[in-house]
Amino acid sequence: MSTFSCPVVRVASVEDHPNADRLSLVRLEGLGYLCISGKLEDGSPRYRAGDWCVYIPSAAVLPEWLLKEMDFWDEEKGKGTLAGSDGNRVKPLRLRGIFSEGVLYPLNAYGEDEFLTNDPAKAVCWFVEAPIGENEVNLGDDTSSFLGITKYTPPIPVHMAGEVANVSEAATNYDFERWESVPDIFDENIRVNAVEKAHGCLHADSLVMLPNGEQVTISEIVAGNYSHVLSYDITNNTYITRPITGRMRRPNTENKTWVKLIIENGKTLTLTEDHPVYSRDRKDWIAAGDINSGEDIESPIM
Repeated sequence: MSTFSCPVVRVASVEDHPNADRLSLVRLEGLGYLCISGKLEDGSPRYRAGDWCVYIPSAAVLPEWLLKEMDFWDEEKGKGTLAGSDGNRVKPLRLRGIFSEGVLYPLNAYGEDEFLTNDPAKAVCWFVEAPIGENEVNLGDDTSSFLGITKYTPPIPVHMAGEVANVSEAATNYDFERWESVPDIFDENIRVNAVEKAHGCLHADSLVMLPNGEQVTISEIVAGNYSHVLSYDITNNTYITRPITGRMRRPNTENKTWVKLIIENGKTLTLTEDHPVYSRDRKDWIAAGDINSGEDIESPIM
């Protein structure tokens, strides 16, 4: 069951990006999302606290008119500049060391005199604009249909054609980015299995360690030959056995940069630049592309 939507939200705070003069960090009320927005030509923030806007989440597919409206269009190539073969798909993106979890589309604010206003405190109504006209909206309204935004559905791999079955009687699946966006979706005391989405991928040749100390490649894990791996428990600073809850092999369609981390013992970890790696020095998960030479990282294949 999909809960995909492009809701009308209110900006909670705006601050300068610490590593980019032309970018702002925009946080949204009640959701905890962080979006990175380009500043206006005069260097001022595009959004201010109190502004209403449309939050367009990861996996959203934007129509051509909206790509052009939001400056996500390459006229020479005749396609968008976002992810996917058509450049029209939103995905989490690391910009100068910070992840942006979607994009924002501004709304038009009208004051009591029915004229446009730039002051959110003076706005009495907000409208979302599209080629078919304007539509008045309230906080929380889903604008995806009005704007023509759909959710990206990965194609079924050719080798799986005819082997995909619906098992809806066994389980009901929900697909949402954050718990805060669907606070009323479950009844109290209902039992659920939650899967956390992590950024990044490991290369098929990268090694992982099994509970018995044996090292195998990710491709062997994906093949389904093993049920558990050794995983680092940050809280207790030790390695524990965890079950493998899912397996996936897919092409690097986003053309992410591969990063090879060479460890002191000569072994290597090959992962996409956005894959988190635990840094002992910084005591935090750091994107692989931001790991420094000589940095002390956590890995069982040391």
